Amino acid sequence: MRYQLAEETDKNKGKTRSSNQKNDSVSKDALERVTRKKELSTNVLDERQIVIVDSSSGTPLAQGVAYLNKKGKIVKIKLAN
Repeated sequence: MRYQLAEETDKNKGKTRSSNQKNDSVSKDALERVTRKKELSTNVLDERQIVIVDSSSGTPLAQGVAYLNKKGKIVKIKLAN
């Protein structure tokens, strides 16, 4: 009986560790996303309306907003429908 309980607890420990590892990886991913959003929000200083145009025909393909940092480089582009 004790031997059987010991086996069951060993099996459960392995499951608990793997589920904890999954939770840790999920929380790390969430933390990275939050950190990235904070970095993006602190880097964005200017918003510009943009139109994406086909270079060969000159027809507009999409419209959106470009987010620029201090140096004037595009940090993010958000397309509008």
